[in-house]
Amino acid sequence: MLFQITFLAAIIPSILLILYVSGSDKYPEPSKMLWKTFIAGLLIVFPVLMVALPTDYLIQSSPLVNSPFVLSFSMAFLTAAIPEEFFKFMILTMFCARSKHFDEPMDGIVYAAVASLGFATLENVLYVLDGGLSLAIARGLSAVPAHASFGIIMGSFYAHFHFSEAKPSIPRLLLSPAFIVPVILHGFYNFFIFYPTNLATQYSGYENLPVLERIFFFLSLLGFLLVFGFTLRKAYNLLQEMVLEQEGL
Repeated sequence: MLFQITFLAAIIPSILLILYVSGSDKYPEPSKMLWKTFIAGLLIVFPVLMVALPTDYLIQSSPLVNSPFVLSFSMAFLTAAIPEEFFKFMILTMFCARSKHFDEPMDGIVYAAVASLGFATLENVLYVLDGGLSLAIARGLSAVPAHASFGIIMGSFYAHFHFSEAKPSIPRLLLSPAFIVPVILHGFYNFFIFYPTNLATQYSGYENLPVLERIFFFLSLLGFLLVFGFTLRKAYNLLQEMVLEQEGL
């Protein structure tokens, strides 16, 4: 019974957020296309792991990574933010945007959010298999909304390019805000989670941290709250702007 509750706790936040984002669309997308996008998001967990696992091994074994700060920064961007947002971006640009149903700016937000939440769902399930119900609840309140927000931000910026007269190539788009902004937000979101953990690990527990490191520990927690709050607010504002834009059509 506990397993079923934990499993539901791992997937329900994603379902609720998909219903919220897709329900905000005045011209709803076909459910079949949303399901395909969601499943594609699930499946990119595997190529992400194929990139992240060897990258993480190289980072952990590198003599250049000799401090919790460098380790956390490298892990946050190289094993998480960049590969995860890259494969989400590929779903959006190479699959969703080529569909005949991708015909208005709100579609960028909807499809990017659904792809992100597909990824977040399977990632969440894999995490909570070991972490249990408490981790499922914690991630449901943090990681899942964060992934949805990264997707909304990506989709909003991408829609601007897609529906403009000049549509840049994929390489140019990878240098655009549609990819760069989610990567930066995602990277710092992870960094402020990894750094206090790696800091405490270096000193074999929080109680052994020197005074300066304790200050950094709490500053990291504050940094996490600031990045998380900014990301949620930015995504919400972009979504509401798109809703108002639709209502004005």
